[in-house]
Amino acid sequence: MAMMRSLRSKLVLALVVLIVILTAAEWLSGRTSPSGQLLTPSLEQLNQQPAGYEGERVRATGTVRAFEPGTAGEYYVLEEAGQYRVAIHGLPLTTLRPLTNEQMTVQGLFHYKDGVGVYIDASGWAVPPATPAS
Repeated sequence: MAMMRSLRSKLVLALVVLIVILTAAEWLSGRTSPSGQLLTPSLEQLNQQPAGYEGERVRATGTVRAFEPGTAGEYYVLEEAGQYRVAIHGLPLTTLRPLTNEQMTVQGLFHYKDGVGVYIDASGWAVPPATPAS
C-alpha cells in the first residue's frame, strides 16, 4: 500500500512539473513572437536594434538609393540621414528605378540575417511617403 502511494505521488509530481514546464514555454514563446501589429520605427531604430523587429510588420520611410545599377547585383535601399539603410526586397526593379533619390514609404515584414543585413520584404509602398500611423 505504501508503495502505491509513493508511485502515485511520483506520478502527480511528474505531472505538475510537466505542466509548469509547458506553461513556462508557452509564456516565453508568446513574449518572443512577432506582435502582428504594424510598427513604424525609424531606419535608425531598424539598424541599431534589428533583433527587436525581426519578423514584425513595419512601415518605414526614407530616400530610395540604388546600388550597382545596371548590373546583375542591382539593389535598392531606403536611406535616412545618409547612413541608416534598409534594403527593399519584393518590389520589381522597374518600380524602384524611377524612384531613385525620391522619398518613399515601404510596408512589409522586417528581417535581419547575417551576411544579408537588414531588409523589408515589401507588401506595399507609397509615394509620396505615407504618414506613419499614430
